[in-house]
Amino acid sequence: MDSYIKGAGGNPKEVLRKIGYWIWNTNEILSLIEWMKLYNSSQIKENQLSFIGIDVLNCENVANILYKYLQSDPSADNQQYLTVLNNYISKNNANNLRKKEFEEHYLVLKSLASKLKAPYLWQANNSILQYILMKINYTQSLRDELMFKNINWLAENSKGNIFICAHNSHIKKSNISFNSLGYYLKNKYFEKYYSVGFDFGSGSFNAWDIENNKIKSYTIDEPLKKTSTEVFNGASSDIYFLDLNKSSYFPSLNEFITSKVLYRDIGSTYSPKMVQKEKLKEAFDGIIFLKKSSESTLLY
Repeated sequence: MDSYIKGAGGNPKEVLRKIGYWIWNTNEILSLIEWMKLYNSSQIKENQLSFIGIDVLNCENVANILYKYLQSDPSADNQQYLTVLNNYISKNNANNLRKKEFEEHYLVLKSLASKLKAPYLWQANNSILQYILMKINYTQSLRDELMFKNINWLAENSKGNIFICAHNSHIKKSNISFNSLGYYLKNKYFEKYYSVGFDFGSGSFNAWDIENNKIKSYTIDEPLKKTSTEVFNGASSDIYFLDLNKSSYFPSLNEFITSKVLYRDIGSTYSPKMVQKEKLKEAFDGIIFLKKSSESTLLY
Protein backbone atom coordinates (compact mmCIF):
# COMPACT_ATOMS: atom_id res chain seq x y z
CA MET A 1 0.00 0.00 0.00
CA ASP A 2 2.88 2.32 0.80
CA SER A 3 4.33 1.70 -2.68
CA TYR A 4 0.92 2.29 -4.27
CA ILE A 5 0.40 5.75 -2.75
CA LYS A 6 3.95 6.67 -3.82
CA GLY A 7 3.23 6.03 -7.50
CA ALA A 8 3.47 2.27 -8.01
CA GLY A 9 0.77 0.39 -9.88
CA GLY A 10 -1.52 -2.24 -8.47
CA ASN A 11 -5.08 -2.74 -7.29
CA PRO A 12 -5.69 -0.87 -4.01
CA LYS A 13 -8.87 -2.88 -3.32
CA GLU A 14 -6.86 -6.09 -3.41
CA VAL A 15 -4.17 -4.61 -1.17
CA LEU A 16 -6.80 -3.49 1.37
CA ARG A 17 -8.18 -7.02 1.40
CA LYS A 18 -4.73 -8.47 2.08
CA ILE A 19 -4.24 -6.25 5.12
CA GLY A 20 -6.36 -8.91 6.78
CA TYR A 21 -8.75 -6.86 8.93
CA TRP A 22 -12.32 -6.28 7.72
CA ILE A 23 -12.68 -2.72 9.09
CA TRP A 24 -10.16 -1.50 6.47
CA ASN A 25 -12.09 -3.02 3.56
CA THR A 26 -14.35 -0.02 3.00
CA ASN A 27 -14.99 2.54 0.30
CA GLU A 28 -14.15 5.30 2.80
CA ILE A 29 -10.64 3.94 3.41
CA LEU A 30 -10.20 3.42 -0.33
CA SER A 31 -11.07 7.10 -0.86
CA LEU A 32 -8.46 8.05 1.73
CA ILE A 33 -5.86 5.90 -0.04
CA GLU A 34 -6.61 7.52 -3.40
CA TRP A 35 -6.39 10.98 -1.79
CA MET A 36 -2.97 10.09 -0.32
CA LYS A 37 -1.78 8.93 -3.76
CA LEU A 38 -3.00 12.14 -5.39
CA TYR A 39 -1.38 14.26 -2.69
CA ASN A 40 1.96 12.46 -3.07
CA SER A 41 1.94 12.97 -6.84
CA SER A 42 2.60 16.69 -6.33
CA GLN A 43 5.19 16.32 -3.54
CA ILE A 44 8.93 15.78 -3.53
CA LYS A 45 10.01 12.44 -2.04
CA GLU A 46 10.92 13.91 1.37
CA ASN A 47 7.42 15.38 1.80
CA GLN A 48 5.39 12.38 0.68
CA LEU A 49 2.96 10.56 2.96
CA SER A 50 3.67 6.96 3.99
CA PHE A 51 1.26 4.17 4.91
CA ILE A 52 2.61 1.93 7.69
CA GLY A 53 1.05 -0.81 9.84
CA ILE A 54 1.65 -0.93 13.60
CA ASP A 55 -0.64 -3.68 14.93
CA VAL A 56 0.56 -7.15 15.93
CA LEU A 57 -2.46 -9.42 15.41
CA ASN A 58 -1.37 -10.65 11.98
CA CYS A 59 2.10 -11.30 10.54
CA GLU A 60 1.20 -13.21 7.36
CA ASN A 61 2.24 -10.45 4.93
CA VAL A 62 5.50 -9.58 6.64
CA ALA A 63 6.43 -13.26 7.05
CA ASN A 64 6.08 -13.70 3.29
CA ILE A 65 8.36 -10.70 2.65
CA LEU A 66 11.06 -12.04 4.96
CA TYR A 67 10.68 -15.59 3.66
CA LYS A 68 11.20 -14.51 0.04
CA TYR A 69 14.22 -12.41 1.00
CA LEU A 70 15.96 -15.28 2.81
CA GLN A 71 15.02 -17.70 0.02
CA SER A 72 16.69 -15.41 -2.56
CA ASP A 73 20.14 -15.97 -0.99
CA PRO A 74 21.03 -19.66 -1.50
CA SER A 75 24.59 -19.14 -0.27
CA ALA A 76 23.49 -18.34 3.27
CA ASP A 77 22.55 -20.94 5.86
CA ASN A 78 18.93 -19.88 6.09
CA GLN A 79 17.16 -23.22 6.15
CA GLN A 80 16.29 -23.16 9.86
CA TYR A 81 14.79 -19.69 9.48
CA LEU A 82 12.84 -20.68 6.36
CA THR A 83 11.47 -23.73 8.17
CA VAL A 84 10.20 -21.57 11.03
CA LEU A 85 8.85 -18.81 8.77
CA ASN A 86 6.90 -21.35 6.77
CA ASN A 87 4.59 -21.61 9.79
CA TYR A 88 3.69 -17.93 9.54
CA ILE A 89 3.26 -17.26 5.81
CA SER A 90 -0.28 -18.56 6.23
CA LYS A 91 -2.51 -17.64 9.16
CA ASN A 92 -4.02 -21.14 9.13
CA ASN A 93 -0.58 -22.67 9.71
CA ALA A 94 0.04 -20.50 12.78
CA ASN A 95 -3.36 -21.32 14.26
CA ASN A 96 -2.37 -24.98 14.53
CA LEU A 97 0.78 -24.36 16.57
CA ARG A 98 1.14 -25.09 20.29
CA LYS A 99 2.66 -22.83 22.94
CA LYS A 100 5.91 -24.84 23.08
CA GLU A 101 6.36 -24.50 19.31
CA PHE A 102 5.82 -20.73 19.49
CA GLU A 103 8.49 -20.52 22.20
CA GLU A 104 10.96 -22.51 20.07
CA HIS A 105 10.25 -20.37 17.01
CA TYR A 106 10.77 -17.20 19.04
CA LEU A 107 14.31 -18.25 19.97
CA VAL A 108 15.20 -19.15 16.37
CA LEU A 109 13.95 -15.86 14.91
CA LYS A 110 15.54 -13.90 17.75
CA SER A 111 18.90 -15.25 16.59
CA LEU A 112 18.11 -14.05 13.05
CA ALA A 113 17.78 -10.39 14.15
CA SER A 114 21.54 -9.73 14.35
CA LYS A 115 22.00 -10.95 10.75
CA LEU A 116 19.50 -8.51 9.24
CA LYS A 117 21.30 -5.26 8.42
CA ALA A 118 18.57 -3.38 6.55
CA PRO A 119 16.25 -1.62 9.07
CA TYR A 120 13.04 -2.69 7.31
CA LEU A 121 14.12 -6.35 7.34
CA TRP A 122 15.01 -6.14 11.02
CA GLN A 123 11.60 -4.62 11.75
CA ALA A 124 9.92 -7.29 9.61
CA ASN A 125 11.49 -9.99 11.74
CA ASN A 126 10.64 -8.03 14.87
CA SER A 127 6.99 -7.89 13.81
CA ILE A 128 6.89 -11.69 13.62
CA LEU A 129 8.52 -11.95 17.04
CA GLN A 130 5.81 -9.63 18.40
CA TYR A 131 3.09 -11.76 16.84
CA ILE A 132 4.59 -14.87 18.47
CA LEU A 133 4.65 -13.14 21.88
CA MET A 134 0.94 -12.41 21.44
CA LYS A 135 0.23 -16.07 20.65
CA ILE A 136 2.20 -17.21 23.71
CA ASN A 137 0.45 -14.93 26.20
CA TYR A 138 -2.13 -12.46 24.84
CA THR A 139 -3.09 -9.45 26.94
CA GLN A 140 -4.48 -6.12 25.77
CA SER A 141 -1.71 -4.26 27.60
CA LEU A 142 0.95 -6.31 25.78
CA ARG A 143 -0.67 -5.64 22.41
CA ASP A 144 -0.67 -1.89 23.04
CA GLU A 145 2.88 -1.92 24.41
CA LEU A 146 4.09 -3.65 21.23
CA MET A 147 2.24 -1.14 19.04
CA PHE A 148 3.93 1.61 21.04
CA LYS A 149 7.34 0.04 20.36
CA ASN A 150 6.55 -0.03 16.63
CA ILE A 151 5.62 3.66 16.61
CA ASN A 152 8.67 4.49 18.70
CA TRP A 153 10.88 2.60 16.21
CA LEU A 154 9.23 4.54 13.39
CA ALA A 155 9.78 7.87 15.14
CA GLU A 156 13.47 7.07 15.58
CA ASN A 157 13.97 5.91 11.97
CA SER A 158 12.02 8.54 10.04
CA LYS A 159 11.26 12.25 9.96
CA GLY A 160 8.00 14.15 10.12
CA ASN A 161 4.70 13.77 11.93
CA ILE A 162 2.90 10.48 12.62
CA PHE A 163 -0.89 10.19 12.41
CA ILE A 164 -2.21 7.08 14.18
CA CYS A 165 -5.60 5.65 13.27
CA ALA A 166 -7.01 3.33 15.95
CA HIS A 167 -9.93 2.76 18.29
CA ASN A 168 -10.56 5.16 21.21
CA SER A 169 -9.38 2.59 23.75
CA HIS A 170 -5.94 2.47 22.05
CA ILE A 171 -5.66 6.21 21.37
CA LYS A 172 -6.64 7.47 24.83
CA LYS A 173 -3.81 8.47 27.14
CA SER A 174 -5.29 7.01 30.35
CA ASN A 175 -4.86 3.49 31.72
CA ILE A 176 -8.21 2.85 33.41
CA SER A 177 -8.70 -0.74 32.21
CA PHE A 178 -5.23 -1.45 30.76
CA ASN A 179 -2.04 0.34 29.71
CA SER A 180 -3.12 1.77 26.36
CA LEU A 181 -0.99 2.72 23.37
CA GLY A 182 -1.82 6.36 24.09
CA TYR A 183 -0.75 5.94 27.72
CA TYR A 184 2.71 4.77 26.61
CA LEU A 185 2.99 7.54 24.01
CA LYS A 186 1.94 10.29 26.44
CA ASN A 187 4.43 9.12 29.04
CA LYS A 188 7.28 9.26 26.52
CA TYR A 189 6.39 12.16 24.22
CA PHE A 190 4.32 14.34 26.61
CA GLU A 191 2.70 17.28 24.74
CA LYS A 192 4.04 16.00 21.40
CA TYR A 193 1.36 13.30 21.56
CA TYR A 194 -2.16 14.64 21.02
CA SER A 195 -4.97 12.16 21.69
CA VAL A 196 -8.20 12.63 19.69
CA GLY A 197 -11.28 10.60 20.69
CA PHE A 198 -14.37 10.06 18.55
CA ASP A 199 -18.05 9.76 19.45
CA PHE A 200 -21.46 10.05 17.82
CA GLY A 201 -25.01 10.60 19.00
CA SER A 202 -27.11 8.20 16.94
CA GLY A 203 -27.19 6.40 13.61
CA SER A 204 -25.86 3.23 12.02
CA PHE A 205 -22.48 1.49 11.96
CA ASN A 206 -20.88 -1.83 11.06
CA ALA A 207 -19.55 -4.22 13.70
CA TRP A 208 -18.67 -7.90 13.95
CA ASP A 209 -21.58 -10.08 15.09
CA ILE A 210 -19.79 -12.65 17.27
CA GLU A 211 -22.84 -14.88 17.69
CA ASN A 212 -23.40 -15.32 13.95
CA ASN A 213 -19.75 -14.83 12.88
CA LYS A 214 -20.39 -12.09 10.32
CA ILE A 215 -20.35 -8.33 9.80
CA LYS A 216 -23.63 -6.69 10.75
CA SER A 217 -25.12 -3.21 10.48
CA TYR A 218 -26.37 -1.87 13.82
CA THR A 219 -28.52 1.19 14.55
CA ILE A 220 -28.65 3.37 17.65
CA ASP A 221 -31.75 5.57 17.83
CA GLU A 222 -30.64 8.00 20.54
CA PRO A 223 -27.64 8.77 22.76
CA LEU A 224 -27.23 6.85 26.00
CA LYS A 225 -28.82 8.65 28.95
CA LYS A 226 -26.57 10.33 31.53
CA THR A 227 -23.45 10.10 29.33
CA SER A 228 -21.10 12.60 27.74
CA THR A 229 -22.57 11.42 24.43
CA GLU A 230 -25.96 12.82 25.46
CA VAL A 231 -24.40 16.11 26.57
CA PHE A 232 -22.31 16.60 23.42
CA ASN A 233 -25.30 15.69 21.25
CA GLY A 234 -27.07 18.78 22.61
CA ALA A 235 -24.70 21.16 20.81
CA SER A 236 -26.01 23.18 17.86
CA SER A 237 -23.43 21.82 15.35
CA ASP A 238 -23.94 18.51 13.54
CA ILE A 239 -20.21 17.79 13.62
CA TYR A 240 -17.52 19.56 15.59
CA PHE A 241 -14.09 19.33 17.18
CA LEU A 242 -13.65 20.03 20.88
CA ASP A 243 -10.16 20.93 22.15
CA LEU A 244 -10.22 19.78 25.78
CA ASN A 245 -6.88 21.46 26.50
CA LYS A 246 -8.64 24.83 26.18
CA SER A 247 -11.54 23.93 28.47
CA SER A 248 -10.22 26.17 31.27
CA TYR A 249 -11.73 29.10 29.34
CA PHE A 250 -15.19 27.61 29.97
CA PRO A 251 -15.72 26.75 33.69
CA SER A 252 -18.85 24.61 33.24
CA LEU A 253 -17.24 22.52 30.48
CA ASN A 254 -14.02 22.19 32.45
CA GLU A 255 -15.93 20.94 35.49
CA PHE A 256 -17.71 18.35 33.34
CA ILE A 257 -14.64 16.89 31.60
CA THR A 258 -12.60 16.78 34.82
CA SER A 259 -15.30 14.71 36.55
CA LYS A 260 -15.87 11.01 35.95
CA VAL A 261 -18.51 10.55 33.24
CA LEU A 262 -19.88 7.67 31.20
CA TYR A 263 -19.30 7.52 27.46
CA ARG A 264 -19.92 4.98 24.70
CA ASP A 265 -17.00 2.69 23.83
CA ILE A 266 -17.96 0.68 20.73
CA GLY A 267 -15.18 -1.37 19.14
CA SER A 268 -15.02 -3.74 16.16
CA THR A 269 -17.78 -5.63 18.00
CA TYR A 270 -20.86 -4.12 19.64
CA SER A 271 -22.87 -4.46 22.80
CA PRO A 272 -25.06 -1.82 24.52
CA LYS A 273 -22.94 -2.50 27.61
CA MET A 274 -19.82 -1.08 25.90
CA VAL A 275 -19.37 2.02 28.06
CA GLN A 276 -16.45 3.51 29.96
CA LYS A 277 -16.38 5.76 33.01
CA GLU A 278 -13.48 8.15 33.46
CA LYS A 279 -12.42 11.78 33.32
CA LEU A 280 -12.49 12.78 29.65
CA LYS A 281 -9.66 15.29 30.04
CA GLU A 282 -7.41 12.54 31.39
CA ALA A 283 -8.28 10.29 28.43
CA PHE A 284 -8.26 12.68 25.48
CA ASP A 285 -6.77 16.02 24.40
CA GLY A 286 -9.63 16.56 21.97
CA ILE A 287 -12.87 14.95 20.75
CA ILE A 288 -14.50 14.80 17.33
CA PHE A 289 -18.28 14.53 17.74
CA LEU A 290 -20.76 13.61 15.04
CA LYS A 291 -24.49 13.83 15.72
CA LYS A 292 -25.57 11.33 13.06
CA SER A 293 -23.52 8.36 11.88
CA SER A 294 -23.96 6.11 8.85
CA GLU A 295 -22.27 2.74 8.37
CA SER A 296 -19.18 2.39 6.17
CA THR A 297 -19.56 0.94 2.66
CA LEU A 298 -17.91 -2.50 2.61
CA LEU A 299 -15.83 -3.43 -0.43
CA TYR A 300 -16.30 -7.18 0.21
